[in-house]
Amino acid sequence: MSNSRYYVRPFDYLTDRLDFHYSSPYFDEIKMFREKANVVPFKKFVLPHGIDYGLTASGKDDGKIRFINTENILADGTIDDTGIMFVDECPLRLLLEENDVLITRSRKTGFCGVVTQKFENATYGSYLIRFRIATNLLDPFFLAEFFNSKLGKLQTDLLKTGSSGENINSEQLSDVRLPNLDIDVQKEILKRIRPIKNKIVEIQSEEQKAINERDVEFRNFLGVRNFQVKELGYYSAPLSLDRLDFVYSNPKYHVLEEIVRESRFTFVEIGAHVKFHYETINPTKEPEKEYEYIDIGNIDTKLGRTFPTKMLGKEMTSSRMRRLVRKGHVLISTTRPTRKAIAIVPEELDNQICSTGFAAAECDEKLLNDFLFYFLRTDIAKLQFERLCSGSGYPAINQEKDLPKFNIPLPLIEEQKQIVEKMRKIDLKIEELSEMVTRKEKEKEELFISLISQKS
Repeated sequence: MSNSRYYVRPFDYLTDRLDFHYSSPYFDEIKMFREKANVVPFKKFVLPHGIDYGLTASGKDDGKIRFINTENILADGTIDDTGIMFVDECPLRLLLEENDVLITRSRKTGFCGVVTQKFENATYGSYLIRFRIATNLLDPFFLAEFFNSKLGKLQTDLLKTGSSGENINSEQLSDVRLPNLDIDVQKEILKRIRPIKNKIVEIQSEEQKAINERDVEFRNFLGVRNFQVKELGYYSAPLSLDRLDFVYSNPKYHVLEEIVRESRFTFVEIGAHVKFHYETINPTKEPEKEYEYIDIGNIDTKLGRTFPTKMLGKEMTSSRMRRLVRKGHVLISTTRPTRKAIAIVPEELDNQICSTGFAAAECDEKLLNDFLFYFLRTDIAKLQFERLCSGSGYPAINQEKDLPKFNIPLPLIEEQKQIVEKMRKIDLKIEELSEMVTRKEKEKEELFISLISQKS
């Protein structure tokens, strides 16, 4: 018997692991796949001494060696260099080679990316594990496709451990079972799914154009020309009296002053027209009550929508699971805010809980929450967040000291409504394209799994 939270299994079924997660009926189908005669463990294809955990270091904006982190590993098996960080040195064994495979072990588990020539001699962070494989037996792109498919994802979900801080180690990843297919068959399967992958890339390109259009439209509304941030490798500058740190004083941020001067609207500190709410509750005091919980990972950064997690009060043991939210609050991620994890609390999430890593902002009568929401997701705002952050491996903006000083434009309400309407129209276009991508990805996965079944 089972529902979303409770189930009963025969005692003799509990053989491998005596934990609630591993025994869930949700995993019965993938366990049957793992027991098939024609599947083999991933470790069969890993070269001797071919496994290494990443570098325990904090990336920075510039340096000698590119530094790949979990956010650079995409669900399609590619490695994205957008916002890539750098380090100055690393052990030779941690320099990447073409056809190496990187798999995420924490934060988001089981995402797999293939190292191409573009990323040779880069290195990678400690939340990633590098596998060097026998490419004459296993095509690395087939491996990535498999790991990122339902057959791979269900296995990494099954084998991982932890709850609020999920993790999967090299031994568990090595036990993921793969179809035992000849290398030529693997390549044939990749060839069959390639037209769909190409179509996905085409749609995603259109989607990115629409996202860029949103930023350009807002910049034009402000009357600001296309600005460029000039990176300086080395500089000496007097420290600001506001912030005695090197990053804040970087001359590249002078462009923000130019933007403010050029804008046809006055910029004001956000604290003048926003009230920040810090009300908290302890959900563990009502252990059987169900809550909708919003963490930073529950925000769609493309459209700023919330996808909360249903949790019982007794499950919400982390001290971060405490901030009470109200309908209309603008949630601003204060940890890694440049990711644009910003959303407006919808009516159905009134009186629910979010992470204390969010600032919950309530606008006054001179500021529309939708206008604030859209501005905070522009590249102008991103640059401000970048400047005001402190920390390196996990940069954050101080909610009480620095965030209230964040500068925002303040048009008249009617003008705010005009740009909000334009932003919503562009968002509809982005949403349509995103749904097309989702349908195509489902089509690709269904074909991929069907071909594996046929060839096995």
